Amino acid sequence: MEAILKFNLPEEAPEFKLAIFGSKYYNALFEFDQLLKNFQKNGHEKTVEEIRDCLWELLKDENIDLHIGGL
Repeated sequence: MEAILKFNLPEEAPEFKLAIFGSKYYNALFEFDQLLKNFQKNGHEKTVEEIRDCLWELLKDENIDLHIGGL
């Protein structure tokens, strides 16, 4: 089976980036879920700020910047 995605660039650049780099988002979300599970399992008391910092660190590791259109 084969799938071909077509984008009208530059108009659909954000959609193109999401299609191309979707695995980076998936990886970051998976790692974040594992981090939260670890916090819960080990009884870590984290503030919302600390949890957000962890999320942003994971996004940074995947070179994802949500403030500039995703990537």
